[in-house]
Amino acid sequence: LWGQARRILTPGFSQEAMRVYHRAMQSVSDDLTAKWNDLSDVSVHEDMTAATLEVISRAGFSQSMGLLGEPAQASETKEFLSALERTLDWASQSSNDLPIVGWVRGRHAKPQLSRDVAFAQNYVDDLIKVRRRTGVARANGGEEGPDLLDLMMNSEDPETGQTLPDENIRDQVLTFLVAGHETTAALLEVALHYLASAPTVATTLRSSLDAGSTTYESIAKNRVLRAFLSECLRLWPPVPGFFRVARTDQNLGGFEIPAGRAVFVLALAAQRDHKVWGTDASEFRASRFIDTRITARSGEFFAPWGAGPRSCIGRQFALHEAAVLLSGIVANFDVDLVDRHEPIRMRERGTLRPEPFTIGVSRVAMEG
Repeated sequence: LWGQARRILTPGFSQEAMRVYHRAMQSVSDDLTAKWNDLSDVSVHEDMTAATLEVISRAGFSQSMGLLGEPAQASETKEFLSALERTLDWASQSSNDLPIVGWVRGRHAKPQLSRDVAFAQNYVDDLIKVRRRTGVARANGGEEGPDLLDLMMNSEDPETGQTLPDENIRDQVLTFLVAGHETTAALLEVALHYLASAPTVATTLRSSLDAGSTTYESIAKNRVLRAFLSECLRLWPPVPGFFRVARTDQNLGGFEIPAGRAVFVLALAAQRDHKVWGTDASEFRASRFIDTRITARSGEFFAPWGAGPRSCIGRQFALHEAAVLLSGIVANFDVDLVDRHEPIRMRERGTLRPEPFTIGVSRVAMEG
């Protein structure tokens, strides 16, 4: 079933699909700019959560969640979001609990957890029912092609000829909403912290923008912007590591790993290894991704999206989304930390994400 979903959804993350989604991503960037025009201080966690959920909903499911500028529409969405956040908190806590403490905590949390899971599932089930009733919806209301929900509901697996059952479609939608918004919001929050900490970084990024152009090509080809995002991912990957299980007995760096043993690959450490990344491996230097092309065969370990056949299918979606939103912020606003000496503090809650912080925003002064 996982293989069927992967094969059905792969066309939804092609370069051609990104061109279709670009309009929805740009509409969220425009709404975020409109909101910030009336503000002097911004809650980064709150607004990046809203923006990334809006992108997934508009690009993937052709509807707004009402999180940017439509408060009346957002009431049920915010309840849905609260349910997701409580579930993620529970998952993070339960994975590190002591046996007895965890059992007690689990019994206490189970009623609320059950309600939250049921609410989230019903929320997405209703979305699917509406689409079944209204028919195929074109992404962004245009004629370009199907959105992700169309693909999941109407496409046949090229190998088996089968379509996905609605229960699996629901689980796929929840995965995109949870994993998609959490990881990209984490990346954008790290990016904004570095941006607000060093004004010269904003100047460099702003000069790389194509004279205010917001086309797909101008943003997709911006190597300076991509290098900046890659350096954020190197230092603070939202998914800090992944497991691999040895199929056969292995010798891994002098350690004997028996078949069946799981090994945790800590990307958070490997991507800061001074032996391969250099003596400044712990420092933020985006130019390292412009000076050197880093691939899977490079000596430097860089795998913020995982590796192998189950690596993140939404990688290009997330990168382009982050580039669109960040370019809109850089083009329109100067940002700085409200507490200038506030270091970046991370917490693990399903993903590795910064603790909430506030930035000051002001419109970029227009020349002339």
